[in-house]
Amino acid sequence: MLFREITIDNPMDVSKELKERELSLKRHAYDDPISLALMHRIRHSTGFTYPMDDVRFQKETHKIFTSYVDELNYICLTHTVSNEPGVRLLEAEIVVGAIVAFCSVRRWRKEKKAKMRLHSSSLAKDVRDQLTPSGIHTDPLESLERAWAAWSYSVYHQSQFGANSFGLIALGVIFDALRIYDLHLPEPKAEFVAPDIEEINMEADDEDGIEPWA
Repeated sequence: MLFREITIDNPMDVSKELKERELSLKRHAYDDPISLALMHRIRHSTGFTYPMDDVRFQKETHKIFTSYVDELNYICLTHTVSNEPGVRLLEAEIVVGAIVAFCSVRRWRKEKKAKMRLHSSSLAKDVRDQLTPSGIHTDPLESLERAWAAWSYSVYHQSQFGANSFGLIALGVIFDALRIYDLHLPEPKAEFVAPDIEEINMEADDEDGIEPWA
């Protein structure tokens, strides 16, 4: 009779190992420079300690994120310039408002990009409104707490599609709430307007006859 010696791990040991791994991930989730800087600023200026033990926004944040990812997926699939099945835009393209894929019909690509920007801006505004239900100027503390919960969620789930852009929206709300609290964050001196890649490519095309790549 053939047999192999198999060692079966104690289920209690496996469960303990998983819990320790989860706690380790949570301990290191705020080791990034952005979280550390924000925690220091909030703790120094308001006396609050983050991450908070209050879990009242966890389920709501998960619901907001799930809805956000569903809509982001739709944007990525809908506004691509390719007709091939399975081709979709990258999350990074949605964030910067650009379509990097080549398209021979420049006008059609420009229309796709404009619709994509409008759709993604509306989605970002919807998330922001859900993080500030009482109005950020009316209740900056609640907005700060909700936005921090969203930022924490994005850090914990950073490997998931949509988590990085979701975190950027949360950071925007955090920064606005901190400015309202007058936490010594400088107001922007001037609004930064990103250059239009389409116009840059058109100028380059006119000058050297190079076809635009974006």
